[in-house]
This record gives sequence, C-alpha cells and structure tokens, in this order.
Amino acid sequence: SREATVKSVRHLLKPTASNPTPTMLPPPIAGLSGHHLRQRIVTAMIGLPLRGKAHMARRLKRYLEFFHGFQVRLFDVNEYVGMPDGDEQLLKDLREFFECEDPSGLQQKHVASGRFAIMYVTDTYSSLPSMWSGHSKWRRRWMARVLEEHLQAHAIFVEIQVDDSTTHRQEYMDRLERFRGLPPGSLAQNVEDYSQHYVTIQNDGTEDDLAYMKLINYNHRVVTNNMMRSFIGSRIAQFLTSVHPYKRTVYLSRHGESEYNVEKKIGGDSSLSPLGREYAPRLAEFSELVICGGAERFACVTLGAKQVAALQDQLSRVPPTGQTGGIFAKGRWEDPQIREGMRLVKMQRGYGEPFE
Repeated sequence: SREATVKSVRHLLKPTASNPTPTMLPPPIAGLSGHHLRQRIVTAMIGLPLRGKAHMARRLKRYLEFFHGFQVRLFDVNEYVGMPDGDEQLLKDLREFFECEDPSGLQQKHVASGRFAIMYVTDTYSSLPSMWSGHSKWRRRWMARVLEEHLQAHAIFVEIQVDDSTTHRQEYMDRLERFRGLPPGSLAQNVEDYSQHYVTIQNDGTEDDLAYMKLINYNHRVVTNNMMRSFIGSRIAQFLTSVHPYKRTVYLSRHGESEYNVEKKIGGDSSLSPLGREYAPRLAEFSELVICGGAERFACVTLGAKQVAALQDQLSRVPPTGQTGGIFAKGRWEDPQIREGMRLVKMQRGYGEPFE
C-alpha cells in the first residue's frame, strides 16, 4: 500500500510525534489516483424508518461516480430478506461486484476505476431479520468484521437521525399516509415499533473503532468518527453534510444589458450599456434584501424626480414604530407600504418601464 506512493509524499503517511494518526491515503493526484481508487469500501445507510436512507444512497452514488470515477452499485437489503441463505447471498454478490474485472473501466478518467458498494433498505421494518440491516451494535460489528475478513473491504456506517416532533415532519407523515392510503398514525406506529429494536451508534467508546457518520436532522448537526483519515472518507463526509430534503430557492440571473445586446450582436465581450450598469446596483439591493434578508413581496420600481419628492414627503408622515422598517412599492408608486425586514437603501432616478 504505502510502497505504491511516490517518495515525495511517503513521509506524510508515517506517524510522527506531531501527527500520530496521519491520513491513510493521500489525495488522488495524478500519480496516486490509481492507488486511491483501488480501495474497497462498503457504506451502509442505517436509521429509523422514513429518514430518506434510499434517497441519500442514490445521491451519494451519483456523486462518487461523477466526481471521483468510482463504479458504484446499490444493494437493497430487502431484496435478500426471505431468501434461503439471504445473508450469504448478499455477501456473494458483494464479492462478485468487487472482484469483477472491467477493462473498459481502466480508461475512465485515465485512472483505475475503483468499486464502491452502498447498502440501504427500502422497507426498514421488514429488514430486521437480516444481519446486514445494521440496526444493532452487534450487527454493525459483525458487518465490519465480515467485510474485512472476506472481502478486505472497509465499512462506513451513515446513520440518519430526524426529530419527528417538528411540524415539517408531521406534515410529511400525514401526506405520505394519505398518498399510500394508510390509516392516520400508522406510520408513526411503524417508527415506534422499529425503535424498540433499533440501537443508535453508541457514543460511549464501544464503537469508536468503526468509521461512521451521524447526520442529525440531516445537516443541522453532523458527527464523524474515523472518516477524515482517508481522502474518500473526508469527501463523503463533506458531500453528505450538504445534502438535505428541505425546500430551497435557486436564483438565476443573466448579466446586465451589454452594448452588443443593444446592437443585436451575438458573442464578444462588450461593455455594459447604461441599463446594464443600472442593473448591477439593483441586483445587489435585491440580493441584500431578499436573498440575504429574507424579505418577501419585493419589487423593483422606477420613479421620476417628481415621484421621488412625493414619496419622500409620504415617508416623512409615516409614524415611527421603533422597529427597523422600509419601503415596499407594488403597482402604483403612490401606494407605498411598510414591510418588516425591508428598508429603503436609496432612491434614484430609473430608466422607465423595463424595470417596473
């Protein structure tokens, strides 16, 4: 393993007084990427039902394939539950996956394409009989030992913990019950029943030798253990920390109008037109108030000189509230309203209808 590295970085892999636990593998630079991708890693998604384990597994698969050149396969533990010798069959399929030679993969991104297995469940409660469910401390230790002894593979456990008492979770459970045609409260009961068997990854030191991540309310709090000593482990931790199912808004903006836009030309790198230069401060104000400040129902308006004077006069008659406020103009300029979280940064003459 260490002999496969170049001499210039080999010293970084040796323990020293100042760095007693160095990284096991350096990052995949050109001379080292083949070695990096020859690791055998099996990641197991665990947790109570309805935590998005399958979703996270698929997201991780796409990330590892696209950004790191791994060949990734998902293993659904439920497909082996009820099979004669289902646990042995899953181990056999894992071995076939890791030992299968794929010459075409050697040319992928000019590196030796590594293999990465991800185990998850589609029906958490039904997976209880399987040794690969990982729902207890003994099963997790069994998984890590079997993978190491039989496949020389490294196990990583990813546990997803979610607070079911939040309004968001309650609404989600209600919607899911209606969608599946289930009686009210049945999903909550399913979670409660499974929790009687499930043992979370322990923080008492008894599982400190394992590599694991705890995603608590997805990315609100993250606990990692033995993840940062390898390059790919740190990349997995970084990626999963940013993955969550919460609603988000993406703002897309073109550049301000250019001189070539005015002249109906395509391409080039022309300067901005007067309208394009005006767009820049307006976009900055919108970003400050709406994107960063969380203000709602924001609109850009254009005021003439007389309208600015009239608006200033109206503002002078607004009674003080003692709170930070501002201007929100919608429709006609004569109808300004105070909106919490907004303020008037400046008033300036605009360029007419295009900005209304």
